Order: sequence, then C-alpha cells, then structure tokens
Amino acid sequence: MRLKLSVKWNMELIIAWLFLTPQINFFLANFLDMYGIPTVTPFIYSVAVFLGSVSYVKTLNTRRGILFTWIIILLIISSALVNSQVLGYMFDTNIIQSNVLLLMLLYLPMILLLQQRIDLEVLMKYLWRGSLVTLSLAIVVFVTLLSSRSSVDYMSFAYMMLSPIMICFIEGWRKKGVLLAFPVIASGILFVIGCRGAVVALAVFFVLCFLGFYLKGGRKGNRLFLKAALLIAVIITGLNMNSILRIIVGELNSVGFSSRTVEKILLGNGAFMQSKGRQSIWNQAVGSIGVFGKGLFGDRTVLLDEYHNPTYPHNFILEIMIDFGMIVGPILILLFVFLIMRALFIALKSGEIQRIQMAFAMVAILFVKHMVSASFLTSFDFWFYVGLALNWIIYQSDCPRSEIR
Repeated sequence: MRLKLSVKWNMELIIAWLFLTPQINFFLANFLDMYGIPTVTPFIYSVAVFLGSVSYVKTLNTRRGILFTWIIILLIISSALVNSQVLGYMFDTNIIQSNVLLLMLLYLPMILLLQQRIDLEVLMKYLWRGSLVTLSLAIVVFVTLLSSRSSVDYMSFAYMMLSPIMICFIEGWRKKGVLLAFPVIASGILFVIGCRGAVVALAVFFVLCFLGFYLKGGRKGNRLFLKAALLIAVIITGLNMNSILRIIVGELNSVGFSSRTVEKILLGNGAFMQSKGRQSIWNQAVGSIGVFGKGLFGDRTVLLDEYHNPTYPHNFILEIMIDFGMIVGPILILLFVFLIMRALFIALKSGEIQRIQMAFAMVAILFVKHMVSASFLTSFDFWFYVGLALNWIIYQSDCPRSEIR
C-alpha cells in the first residue's frame, strides 16, 4: 500500500519567511539574551535554510532559475581563484554566519522565488504580519534596554526595523486600524537609536509617500481635509523642530539614554551628515578601484575601518567597482539603475497604492541605505527588493494599468 504525502507549497509565505528571518531573529535573540535564555538563532536559521534549500526544487526547473544560479556559482568560484584572500570572508568559522552559505541558501533562493509568478496582495499580507511581530519585539527590547540602561548595536537595531516599518505603514495606511501605532512607535525608536543612514532612508520613504499622496487625484471632501491636515501638521512640526528635539533629548537623558542622531541635528552646520570613519573608508575604496575587479568580497581584502579591521565600502557603487573593476563595474551599475527605475515606472503606471508605496520603499532601501551602509552581498534587503523589481518587470503584463492623475 503506497502512502502519498501532500504538502501545499505557499510561495508567498516562503518568500516572507526568508526575508524576515534576519530581522525577527535579531530582536528575538536580543530579547532572550536579556533574560539569560539560550539563543534560538541556530533553530531559526535552520528552518530558513531548509526552506531555501527545498525551494530550489521549484526554481531550478526553469531556464531563468538555472541561469541565475550558475552565474552566482561561477562568480563565487572565479572570485576565489582570482583572489585567494576572499575565501576567509566567504566562509566564516561560524557556519551559521558563513557569507556564501547565507547567500546560496537564504538570499539566492529568495530572489529566485521572486522570479516566479506571485500574488503581491498575498505576499504583503504575510510580510505585514511578520513585520508586526518584528516591530513588537523591537519595541519590547528597546523599552527593556531603557529600563536596564544596557547598550545595543544601534546600527543593526535600526536597519533591522527599517523595512518592517515601511511595510507596516503601507498595510496599516490601507487598513486604517490601531495597528498603525506599531510603525509609528518604531519610527520614533529608529529616529533616536542613533543610526543616521536608517533615518535618512525612512525620511526618503515618507517624503515619496507624502508627494505621492498629494499628487494622486481625489477631490472628495474627506480626502481634501486629510491632505490639508497633514500639510498643516508637517508645517507646524517643521517650524518647531528644534524645540521638539530639545524636549526629546531631555526626556531621553532623564532615563540615561543619549541619541547621537538628535544631538547631531541640534548641532547644525552639517554635523548630521559628517562621518570621518565613513569618509575614510570611501577614500580607501576609491583608491582601490582597478581595471579588473578583485572578485566577490574582494573589497574586504583592501579596506580597513577606523579600528583597522577589514570592512566593506558601505556604498553599493564603490563595492561593485572594487569587486568587478572599471570595465564590468559601470555596466552592472547602469543595469541596476535601469532595473529599479523600470520597476518604479511599472508601479506608478499600475495606479495601485500598495505597489507604488512598495516601489518607494525599494528606492529608499536600494538608493539610500545601500549608498551609505550595508554590503549588497550580505543584505537581505538588497536581494528582496531586487527580486521584487525583477518580478514586476518579468510579469508586468499582470500589473494593472491606470492613468496617473
């Protein structure tokens, strides 16, 4: 007697799981660590790696999936042959943190799945639910940190909240429910936690959504009232910004917390945008660009941070130029810009608010975050949004078309 086991494959759920794994794990691990509970990181990543591995069964039965996978594999092999030093950055002593394994078993499966036909509405539903869990954990961890006056990796804390905040705003705005409070509170935490790159990226997202809201048609009384109210709120906030920031600094100091972001804004004279450490890395990166590239992760073999540790350029363009050189690098950068702008145009043409705002998130993450921080090779955000852009281009016939008024 033959038993048949049937498992329903939910592509949108798998994509959301792979994308949200690093964010949820970061905050959950921090929360458990506060109470001396053993980390669950191996378990969480094991589940994600299992799903990523299984997903190859679905994605490698297409020419596009096979081609994309072989390109990545050949790039990894050729990089190791061209620059033997990169092996140390491809394979970490901790197998869970191995850059190549995460790329091949988490990020690549995610972008390959996004080259399949997906339902954006369903995907956003799963992303929204997972993002709410992420922000809930982030808020609890932040409040606990304040009460215990403990320190935290502020950059990782902020960037792990960035996409979930955007997703929760997109879905919360559509649903207009009390759950919109989560991204509002999380935005406040992101603003004061001290990561300027995340603040600028989120600000760009808000500005694009704000402009999109005002440029979109709609002359009904309630819509005009909302537009007027938002505009007045923005003007009042802007006029009283310094006073508001001083109040925030005072409240934070009362609980023993210092916000580098707020303090640099109050200093004025461009202090907010100044970063000696980042500028030093960028100067090194420019001087390390050659005619031929140093291979994937090759930038780590020539760049040092302010503590003389190997680092990456914290800039997508510089990273591409170092890794691929002056000949191939510019071509890849132009293709990247074309890809994102094409996806943005498709989203705008669709007239769907959800798709348009996700395109704004895509622009903020790829053109802001990855120009001042992160490495595209180890960034879950990068692979997700590039995969989403590819999906919209490949299946643009599935996108509705509407006149933009």
